[in-house]
Order: sequence, then structure tokens, then C-alpha cells
Amino acid sequence: MKRFAIRNPLCLLLAAALALPLMGCGGGKAPGDGKNPDKITVAVTIAPEAAFVGAVCGDLVEIVSMVPPGASAETFEPSPAQMEELNRASIYFAIGMPVEEAYILSSIPEGIGVVPLQDEVAAVYAPRVFDAGEPDPHIWLSPGRAKVMIEAISREMAALDPANAEIYAENARAYRAELDALDEYIRAALADTAKKTFIVYHPAFGYFAEDYGLAMVALEEEGKEATAQRLEEVADFARENGIKFVFYQEEMSIRQAAAFAEEIGGEAVMLSPLSEDYINNLMAMADALAEALK
Repeated sequence: MKRFAIRNPLCLLLAAALALPLMGCGGGKAPGDGKNPDKITVAVTIAPEAAFVGAVCGDLVEIVSMVPPGASAETFEPSPAQMEELNRASIYFAIGMPVEEAYILSSIPEGIGVVPLQDEVAAVYAPRVFDAGEPDPHIWLSPGRAKVMIEAISREMAALDPANAEIYAENARAYRAELDALDEYIRAALADTAKKTFIVYHPAFGYFAEDYGLAMVALEEEGKEATAQRLEEVADFARENGIKFVFYQEEMSIRQAAAFAEEIGGEAVMLSPLSEDYINNLMAMADALAEALK
């Protein structure tokens, strides 16, 4: 298993920008219904959304993430304690992950504002659709789509807490600028790669590939482990095209990815699409792909 560190100087500049204190932030319940009565409780599904809310709202909100680090947002079932945390929120930003339809949305009490960020993104960008006809929910892995979500979060928080509307707007503008810099970094990292196709276990990186002129080939099909026939087909493709890396997610088992890597005489490399360290994580992802595709 291999992890990639970020070495490009631009990363250090962006990290410094992220370290600067953000200005604070404050349909849904009245603010201050969470554990801390001085803060608005904002619920999200996954850690990258928590990063987005934190970027817009700073330290004036309490953020509740329904899917904890290391868990899969496709199969995770929130505990009763997590659902109790959700019930204290004033607003919930959904993002279209399977866990929402399965466990969360039907359990949200009246009075909690629900904002489907996937709909905000779909109004600007055409959604990807898997072969089985299901929409691809991994929209946060596209910096351009992340900018749309930031705008929606800023707008909804301003409506919930008008006294801090200007703060939300200013923080959103600053973070969109950081996302623009991230986009430039990724384009530069991937600009001169000899190959343009990469292999993954789980098809989470389609929007990222679409944004940066790459092609993703997934071992997993329709949420199921790859069949022996599928593994053989993709292994043949990898050998024919000189592909030596297969990427897998931190939240999923390495077993099939490692076996596939051994079959092609290559390496299994872990990516972390659900990291809350959004900007640095996408930089690391670009570096890993650049290394694999050179």
C-alpha cells in the first residue's frame, strides 16, 4: 500500500491560507438548539461537507457529520445517538449519498431545514449516471461542483442567520478563491501525464476524471465486488495499456484491489475521498494520479 505526500510549493501556500482564522457564521429551527446554545448546529452527511460548512461559517456553528471518518457513506447506518445529534440541528445539508435515503431523510423531524446540495449542483452541472441508471453521488470530488455547494451553503446560512449574512458571503468568496487555486494546481499536476486512464476499485472518481480529461475504469460493478470475469477483463486492459496502479478507498477493503495489483504486477494505492482536509486531500489525489499516469 502506498500513500502520497504533497511536495508542490503551492500546497504550502494554500495550507497557510487555510490556517488563517475564518470569520464566524451562524428554513430550519431557531439557532442555538444544539449542545452549545450560542452556536447554530449544522448537520451534514460526510466530512467534506463539514469542511465546506466550516469554511463558510467559521467557529460560530457546531457541525454534526452523520458518517464518521473511516465509514462508507454507501453502507453506513447511523446509530441512535447520531440521529439524536441530528435532531438538535437547525439545518441539514444532504448531498445525495445512499445513507440519506436509507436512514436519514425519513427520520428528520419537522422544523429542520433540509438542503439537497446535489440538486444545487445538478442545476449547474449535468449529473453523471452509472450503467445501472443510478446517479453518481460523488459530486464533492469536483472543485467546480464544490464551488456551487459553497454558494448554496452561504445562501442558506444567511437565510437562517441574517445577522451574519455578510460574514458568510465573505468567507464563501475567500473559499471559492482557494478552490480556484486548487483547480489550477490539479490541472498543472495532470497536464503532461503520458496516460489518461486510471483503474479504481470503487467508482468514486468519475467527476474528478471528467473535470481533468481523464478516464476511470472501475473493478466494482453496481456496488458489488468484481466478478472473476470482470477482474480478468480489466487485468487484460491494464497489461495492454501499461497500467501498474489500482486505487482503492480508505473506507473499503484492500483485499480485491491488492489481489488485482498482484495480478498485473503493480501496486494498490489508497485514496481518501472522504477526508475533511478537502483541499490538501485533492492535491494529494492529483499527485498520486500524476505519479501513476506518468
